[in-house]
Amino acid sequence: MTRDADDLIARQIQIRERLAAASDDELITQGAGELATLGPIDIVLRPESMFTLAALMQLVQRHPQLTTDHNAGRLAVIVLEHAREYFSDCPAVLEMLRRGDDRRRDVTPDIES
Repeated sequence: MTRDADDLIARQIQIRERLAAASDDELITQGAGELATLGPIDIVLRPESMFTLAALMQLVQRHPQLTTDHNAGRLAVIVLEHAREYFSDCPAVLEMLRRGDDRRRDVTPDIES
């Protein structure tokens, strides 16, 4: 290994150790700063993956603390809007998404303690 590679690895280890010892607030502050430096990301999904992502966003919407005032809640709404637009020529898929919106159809797993 070259000296540059060794230095890079040593810096990465130091950063990992510093972040592992950071408080939640410190980590959130640094993470927010890092996110602010990034541009948008383009994601390409197969139709099945888009459907799965939409179904997961429906589950996100079930979380009692995630309203549309929360980033995750807003993201769920946006993803579902895009999914419905993408699947606009797929009536069976749209019906599955409609049923996924219906909380009366929710299934409660039988979990044994």
